[in-house]
Amino acid sequence: MPTLHHWILEFSCSICPPAYIIRCMTQPRRQLELLRQYAEGNDQDAFRQIVAEHIDMVYSACARQLGDPHMAEEVTQAVFIILAKKAAMLPETTILPAWLHKTARYAALNAMKMERRRRIHERRAAEMAMERSRNSGSWVKLAPVLDEGMARLADRDRAAIMLRFFEKRSIADVGAAMGVSEDAAGMRISRALDKLRSFFSRRGVAVSTAAVGALMLRNGVEAAPLALASSIGGSVVGSGIGVGAMMGGPLVKGALKMMFWQKVKIAAAIVITTMSAACGGTYLFHYLLTHASQREEMPRQVQVETRDASV
Repeated sequence: MPTLHHWILEFSCSICPPAYIIRCMTQPRRQLELLRQYAEGNDQDAFRQIVAEHIDMVYSACARQLGDPHMAEEVTQAVFIILAKKAAMLPETTILPAWLHKTARYAALNAMKMERRRRIHERRAAEMAMERSRNSGSWVKLAPVLDEGMARLADRDRAAIMLRFFEKRSIADVGAAMGVSEDAAGMRISRALDKLRSFFSRRGVAVSTAAVGALMLRNGVEAAPLALASSIGGSVVGSGIGVGAMMGGPLVKGALKMMFWQKVKIAAAIVITTMSAACGGTYLFHYLLTHASQREEMPRQVQVETRDASV
């Protein structure tokens, strides 16, 4: 609902040019009026004027906090983007310089947090690369056949290995996740490691059971590129069809097809096993029944033969 100020302003505009009225306003009022012109009429000149009047203050605040001129430029740009998005929602009591300074503070803190995460991510990636280089001899041989060996494990064995060595869970956590005791989880992990060692040995990779676990623990998971998660999120959420979606189409379809046929193979194997067991059971029942009847007849035959011999 229009306020008294708006009615006075509209009446004044009918007498005097708007530019003259704006110049006569107090500084905070004039700045909010420029912002209102941008929010309601998409007045780009008004927004550029706001930027010109406040950019030095915002940039200085960002530079002081960040200590990096290039990052300060990016954060300053983000502050004015936020202003453009919130222009229509700011109350009339807003003191724009104070609001921009507070927004610059939040934006700079967020930038510092993102920078810390990036550095931690890069440090971990470097540490993992050093670990891989120290274990390059065994790991280089093991890595090409690792996933094939994992795929050949039973589902629960593979789950135990994934939880213990790829997600780095304790044995107690593995047991809790799989609904078994810690001892049972430890035994399953040991058996699964031994199965992997045997598989690698058949592939020409001689490595001990303990070394298999240690190599997977140190090298099994490496850092993905920083932009990959946001790219995947944008591809899944966004409705546009980009290059990633075009490439992902056949990849997704092919993977789903392989998963479907794997399920068909497993179902067929179960059916064949069940039928074989049923047929074998029928044969065994017939065999036992036949031999049982023969054993029942044998004593009578022996008894008749004994009588004949006595006569």
